[in-house]
Amino acid sequence: MAQGDLNVANQSGAAFRADLNNQLAALGTLQSGASAPSTTFAYMLWADTTTGILKLRNAANSAWINVGTLASTNLGLALAASPTFTGTATFTGDITMSGTGFLDVPVGTTAQRPASPTSGMVRFNTTTAQFEGYGTAAWSQLGNTALSGTNRIINGDMRIDQRNAGAAVTIPAAALTYVMDRWAAWEETDGAISVQRIADAPAGFINSARVTVTTADATLAATQNTSFRQLIEGFNAADLSFGTAGARTFTVSFWVKSSLTGTFAGSIQNSDSTRSYPFSYSIAAANTWEYKTITVPGDTAGAWLTNAGIGLALFFNMGTGSTFSGTAGAWVASNIISVTGSVNLINTLNATWQITGVQLEAGTVATPFAFRSHGEELALCQRYYYKTDKGFSLQSYGASAGENTYAHFSHPVPMRAAPTASATFIGGVNNQSQTVTPSAQSFTIQLVSNGGASYAITYSIGNTFTAEL
Repeated sequence: MAQGDLNVANQSGAAFRADLNNQLAALGTLQSGASAPSTTFAYMLWADTTTGILKLRNAANSAWINVGTLASTNLGLALAASPTFTGTATFTGDITMSGTGFLDVPVGTTAQRPASPTSGMVRFNTTTAQFEGYGTAAWSQLGNTALSGTNRIINGDMRIDQRNAGAAVTIPAAALTYVMDRWAAWEETDGAISVQRIADAPAGFINSARVTVTTADATLAATQNTSFRQLIEGFNAADLSFGTAGARTFTVSFWVKSSLTGTFAGSIQNSDSTRSYPFSYSIAAANTWEYKTITVPGDTAGAWLTNAGIGLALFFNMGTGSTFSGTAGAWVASNIISVTGSVNLINTLNATWQITGVQLEAGTVATPFAFRSHGEELALCQRYYYKTDKGFSLQSYGASAGENTYAHFSHPVPMRAAPTASATFIGGVNNQSQTVTPSAQSFTIQLVSNGGASYAITYSIGNTFTAEL
């Protein structure tokens, strides 16, 4: 430590040299010392060893200004506004940020992830359109904390298929056909399509629905159309407040893959197809999974059901003529399924189109797909359809002709409405008649005796109960 008056007096020989060295030492050690230098100048630096502070003399040479802490890296100074770092910047300790701006994190594709990631890394993945972080051994999506009610689509990841268990279904002409739980197809062209749940999906999913053109219709008539769709119950869309001044914006997101490329289309509709919002999306690469999002402004007009009827319909066009095609991006008071000039899959023999991870949620931002447990997803599907997997026998003895025996059974979950039952009875003995009467909560089997000593029936495996929209 050394201090000096920074003045070398006139002197000779060794005394001059000693005085000069003292002043140089004072400069070299920033006038370090436990007390302030006796002689001061404007803008002089002083390393105060008592407080551990580097100080600067003000311009008036009347006071000391604290510059920073001697023992701290970078003197403990805050960074200048909008600093730029090249390479890796390392900070030790806590970092506090204030203001109403943003934190800009690294952005890149899945392939551009760091080669040697460490726990705690955060980035935005443009392949999945999601924020992600690196844990102890893998990257995972961030913010997937959505409640089970976030997604208005049921079976959006195509995991439940009670009807067909993954078998391909050829769609009959002009008949809405449910091909897997909650998903239906319509075909009314000179071509034909089949739909199947298959084990092909992007990362994070297992299954997808695949539409295949088995007979092409190269030139669609004006009123012909075919589509893949889900009808959403009014109770599940009521809070969107469509048809009112408070109608809420919502976002549809999904993963899609097709053998064809170009601009594809779909539509949002109300229950009677008097209000439609056509939308379009682009598929850039053939046979490659791509993530799409579509934001739709809430419709303030029209009639929208908020009960057990159809509250909202989501269509994906597979081929539509001019009558049901229009312009994307606006609500219209007519039945529009597709966008004029978009790709019609039905035009091309053996063309395929696949979809999974479908989500419809309130708001302007697509959040990560809201995965539900298998049990919860199955229960949601069983509100609309379920199949019995066990049979049973119903018997009675000593009954006179015309007397009744009843059995009551509850559905796995309350159904949307009293379902249509496919009742199959085998092995009936001395029974005059047998009927099944379903309600939304349960079903009753009634067996009527023909007067024999005993009477019985066997109710077969595989009966179905349907309360689809």
